Amino acid sequence: MSKFLWVTFRNARISVPGGVACSTASIKPSAARSASLDLGFAAVATGIARKSLQATHAYASERYQGGAVIINHQQMRLFLADMASGIEMARAMLRAACLNGNLAQAISCRMEATDRALRSATDGLQIHGGYGYTEDYGMERLVRDATYCQIYPRTNEESRLKLLSLMENG
Repeated sequence: MSKFLWVTFRNARISVPGGVACSTASIKPSAARSASLDLGFAAVATGIARKSLQATHAYASERYQGGAVIINHQQMRLFLADMASGIEMARAMLRAACLNGNLAQAISCRMEATDRALRSATDGLQIHGGYGYTEDYGMERLVRDATYCQIYPRTNEESRLKLLSLMENG
């Protein structure tokens, strides 16, 4: 028995507040697929970073160390602020890349979003300490998913080379 369920919408209009409709119409057809894939992975990575922030904030709000809740420690607040700024940067890049339909922007967006997702997930894992490696808190899954976003369909290093090639060829 399959664990997947197919859902089909016919004549449905879906409006998501704050959502972005991506257009790759201005890109060559061969590059449009690549741009769509990059933008999709950038969106997933941004979601991973957001979930990392939420999980870490919740954990830090309930964990005591040195007689105080660790969210009140300055270094903890700096970690959380860095995660939040990375998420906002990734969201802004994703919105711009979707609206402009530019392959170079799509590649850049994916690289930055996946880098931020992995950084947020590993910072969250460190804050969780040993508990982060257990399935109970879900941080290990977020690290694994963020790493996957960085290497599929091509590594971020390969993406950097492709971006450079696009810039050189005009």
